[in-house]
Amino acid sequence: MRLIMPANPAKILFVHYGEQVYRGSEVCLINLIANLDRNCFEPVLWCNSPEIAAVGKSHNIEVIRSDFSLLLGWQAPRFNVKAFWQQVRQGQQIIKQHNIDLVHCNSAAPTQWMVAACRLTDIPLLSHLHSSYPLRDRITLGLHAANKVVCVNNEIKKQLTDDGMPDERISVIANGLDMDKLQRIFPIDVRQQLKLQYDDILLASTGYLTPVKGMDLCIEAVAELEHVHNIKAHLMLIGDGPEWDNLVTLATKLGVKDRVHLMDSSDLVTSMLWDNADIYLSGSRQEAFGLAIAEAGVANIPVVAPQVGGVPMIVKHEKTGLLYPAQNVKAMATQVARLVENTQLRHHLARALKQHVADNFTIDHYTQHFASTYRQLIRQQQQNKLKHDWSISLTPFKRLASIAWRQFSHRLGNIQIKQDS
Repeated sequence: MRLIMPANPAKILFVHYGEQVYRGSEVCLINLIANLDRNCFEPVLWCNSPEIAAVGKSHNIEVIRSDFSLLLGWQAPRFNVKAFWQQVRQGQQIIKQHNIDLVHCNSAAPTQWMVAACRLTDIPLLSHLHSSYPLRDRITLGLHAANKVVCVNNEIKKQLTDDGMPDERISVIANGLDMDKLQRIFPIDVRQQLKLQYDDILLASTGYLTPVKGMDLCIEAVAELEHVHNIKAHLMLIGDGPEWDNLVTLATKLGVKDRVHLMDSSDLVTSMLWDNADIYLSGSRQEAFGLAIAEAGVANIPVVAPQVGGVPMIVKHEKTGLLYPAQNVKAMATQVARLVENTQLRHHLARALKQHVADNFTIDHYTQHFASTYRQLIRQQQQNKLKHDWSISLTPFKRLASIAWRQFSHRLGNIQIKQDS
């Protein structure tokens, strides 16, 4: 018998646990919620961030805000069992009160208590991973017990398959961009604000200013370009974060402070890039997808980026951009120099990247993939084909024990060497 979605919209509970910031995974979550077909799905948001709660309410959805705590997390309190069970019970209550049909956890963290809440209420659980997690976290957060795990790239998926998780319970859905919104811009003459000459080369990079984003490597590349390639390029860094002062200090130390321009994070990033930046430069040490790289493509800017994480999904080397080995400043500078010296190549790669993003990474693709996954899980639940047992593979535990034993043996060996010496 063929089952169809109910006449009333299916209710999806989105659970988000994050810092008091709005970037990356938070943007993806709100874009997904905003673009779901409300005739088919009715979203409810449960989060710990007042800022995310406010954004959710602005999209006319019901929002529940609570303080969250992780069991066995990296920060204190690590053993608050009482808070954990309170969250499980609250999750059950929300599911029952709102007649939830499916739970979508927007990271691994809320999976920890929502696995129990969903099992106790017989509701399917989807965990959405925007980054990779160490084995210890994959176990303590209960990822292997989720009915479905959606990963932003294949590297994250491989971690789970190596853990012994069945392939049919894991899928990859790349992030999506709201192309219409990104292209509704008004021009901002940043080059004039920076007092640049017509033929000055302006590199640009955007993101939260933390070590993982590698803005320091971009600054080092500017110095490398001057010393090795005789190219005096300017660099515009758009963002804010804890590394701001360190980046200013580094630029001063390398003698390029007058050509490194730090600018506060803005909702007008695309306008600041469009018709201003010659090349978009990413120095990321880790990158699950590369949302900012894709946005640069929409702005018709050629990209130089590291071969790391999900970046190669967007930047196909020599086809839609240029890649370099992650954290290799010399290689980064060499690829930038190629584009500086070859205007035709810049234009070709920019056009190809923009088309690649439009063909593969739109919010419509993103939303449709999730809608299909929701329907599949709800249909399996209706047909009693969704497994709701507590058993998981022993493989991740065996791997964790093996890693612990190797570390112990290594330390024991170091102790023995010191004793012998």
